Amino acid sequence: QIVALRDSKDPEFIEYLEQNEYLEQKKRKNLLEGIQLFSGLSVGDKDRLVAVMETAETTSDEDDPVVVRQGDKGDSMYIIEEGQFEVYKEDTGEILALLSPGQSFGELSLLYEEKRAASVRPTGSGKGKLLKISHADFEQAKADRRKNMQELVEGTMDYDEYFDKRRKIAALKKCRLFSKIDQDDFSRIVDAMVSIEVEPGEVVIR
Repeated sequence: QIVALRDSKDPEFIEYLEQNEYLEQKKRKNLLEGIQLFSGLSVGDKDRLVAVMETAETTSDEDDPVVVRQGDKGDSMYIIEEGQFEVYKEDTGEILALLSPGQSFGELSLLYEEKRAASVRPTGSGKGKLLKISHADFEQAKADRRKNMQELVEGTMDYDEYFDKRRKIAALKKCRLFSKIDQDDFSRIVDAMVSIEVEPGEVVIR
């Protein structure tokens, strides 16, 4: 079996990757918009949360397929992207709810880091795919928004700077190299970025 890797500089390949990433981000944003908890967030806030989402896959065939367990300290919530999941009481085995793609669980843990009130596991056959948002990432996204708005109010950042920063964030999110770094490092990189203007045909690096 031969696996061919395309040239990473191939414009068509780059466009293919960017298109796939755009579609994936759009899909995640649509899922986020369907969650009541996030219904009042601005477009920018939703973009921040989409940027920090992590993907988790699970299957009912695993030895311990439980995603969250009743009584454990919670630090994140999950949105179901694929598969079916059941919410149940660990002590009695009572099934409390069956969840499908587009639904979520663990919202209280996201907000307050409370102990899990019930356990959740995949059900049926096939794999389940979840999007995870941690409490730390959720708080950081809110802090970034407060910081930017405070700088606007205080006059330490004007609107041109604000929207320039937003453009830099959007550009950086498209770079797969930076997709796994934590939010603090991401913010530092954005702050260190400098915009330059170049003419058509001008050499940027040699």
